[in-house]
Amino acid sequence: IFSSLEHELGEPVKIFEESIEKIEKFVLTQIEFLERDYERKEGYVGLLYGMIGVSASSLLFPGHVIYGVFALMIVDPLSGLIGLVIGKKRTPPFHGTIEGSIVSFIAYTLFLNTFLGIDLLRASFIALSACLAEILSIEDNLTIPFVASLVAYLLQLREIYRLI
Repeated sequence: IFSSLEHELGEPVKIFEESIEKIEKFVLTQIEFLERDYERKEGYVGLLYGMIGVSASSLLFPGHVIYGVFALMIVDPLSGLIGLVIGKKRTPPFHGTIEGSIVSFIAYTLFLNTFLGIDLLRASFIALSACLAEILSIEDNLTIPFVASLVAYLLQLREIYRLI
């Protein structure tokens, strides 16, 4: 039975395996395109620091950690992409670009206002804090979620434990 199944399914399995290999090659090529030099050399320390930042925020500000998670999801990648595309040269003490920070500030402020109903003044304050953590910090994945959660806590924004 097995030998007849292997004969009948051999060609479809081979085609399926080839398709999977092509998809894997495409995904790896895209990851290499997006990977930063330090990630290639030192591994994914950014991911580790992001997990540590979110975990610390969750322990200290459990009802406000979601503000930090959203900040990490919006501010960090957006400022990096914009900085890469239209950003000027970075100058110390800044670790990001002003252009990337401006765009991510606007996007995060609008996100907080539109989707979480935070008034514009407090939304812009928390977004500014997250953007400052992005541009001034050596390891922004650690500081962005912590700073955003802390500021949300200090501003006494409503606690969010569940989104659904």
